Amino acid sequence: MRIAYLECAAQAIEHERKIATLAEALNREKFSFILLKGSATSRFYPESHLRPSGDIDLYMPSREWIRVRAILDRRQFSGYRVDLVHVEFERFDVRKFEEFYQHAESIRVGGAEVKMLGTEDHLRFLCLHLLKHGGWRPLWLCDIAALLERLPERFDWDRCLGPNELYAVWILCTIGLAQDILRAEVSNPPPFLQDLALPRWLVNSILNRWSNPNSPDLSLFVDQVRHCWRQPRRLIEALWERWPNPIQATVDADGPFDDRARLPFQLRNYKSRAVELGRQMFTRP
Repeated sequence: MRIAYLECAAQAIEHERKIATLAEALNREKFSFILLKGSATSRFYPESHLRPSGDIDLYMPSREWIRVRAILDRRQFSGYRVDLVHVEFERFDVRKFEEFYQHAESIRVGGAEVKMLGTEDHLRFLCLHLLKHGGWRPLWLCDIAALLERLPERFDWDRCLGPNELYAVWILCTIGLAQDILRAEVSNPPPFLQDLALPRWLVNSILNRWSNPNSPDLSLFVDQVRHCWRQPRRLIEALWERWPNPIQATVDADGPFDDRARLPFQLRNYKSRAVELGRQMFTRP
């Protein structure tokens, strides 16, 4: 156990070093960027290395991607895994990067100055990211729980929930999941959160999702189908494994989180995925 703890600490130190090195290079070139996901959320854990990190997730205007990727092609950044694409901002929000950046917080990572989302935007992003991927990883709900227990006293719930009532309910339900499953204690909870009633299907859906380790990546599914299409039993198993869970099907359809049956959303989602699967089957070599 102690060896595993030390290994996690060593990996976290190396990850912070990479972030600092990259941040210094981007700062020299006058790029504006925001650190996202695990690399930013680890500061809310009791010890930052308790939150393992993989990629370095950065949010910046898409017009800057070509220039940034040119920097990432340099030898010193060989082996760095950097993700610049985060569709949650464009899909679930009308605000531009500049508004998020203006509200961002400055932190120090390995000696370099880095921006991370303001707490309200951070919690909103974590909730919508988890839902967009159907609650695939338990770690994502742990991130939300860790942040909930460190909310500032003057947390702006209106900014976090946003003007879209549908998405606001989604976010509140995700917070409710962290409370129900992980027993997260929300700092200064508002009255409307205390009265929240989760849809009956939601908790079961995320627990069932965690019990299935298969990746939801459609490109992997295309290869799997190609290898077993002559074996009906394996093909049926592959299709069943990719049956959309209620969370992802509802979010993909912009549906409400209520007590109505999820089957119509799942059927619609499966149909659209089948069309995309067929397109990829006939276009990929």
